[in-house]
Amino acid sequence: MYGLGTAIPLLIIGYGGQAAVKSVRVLSQHSGYIKILSGVILILTALAFQSHIFTKIETWFVVNTNFGNIGVELEEKFFGETFNPTEPTVEIEQ
Repeated sequence: MYGLGTAIPLLIIGYGGQAAVKSVRVLSQHSGYIKILSGVILILTALAFQSHIFTKIETWFVVNTNFGNIGVELEEKFFGETFNPTEPTVEIEQ
């Protein structure tokens, strides 16, 4: 499943870039270089996903910046309090 989740977005990006190159004449002259560069970027992105580099980057942002609090702030703004997944949201009658 992981491979499929990685492959689908990468294919969409690849085919979207190919369509963009064909539709813009200036880019058509350099389509070979653009295809090579796009392929390298796609391979590097897949490797970064596989080696969890993005997780490490996200962790760095949470620890070293205020970006980690955005989700909590939005949750408090919309729901008034922080959601606790261990507390049942609906009381279950026994």
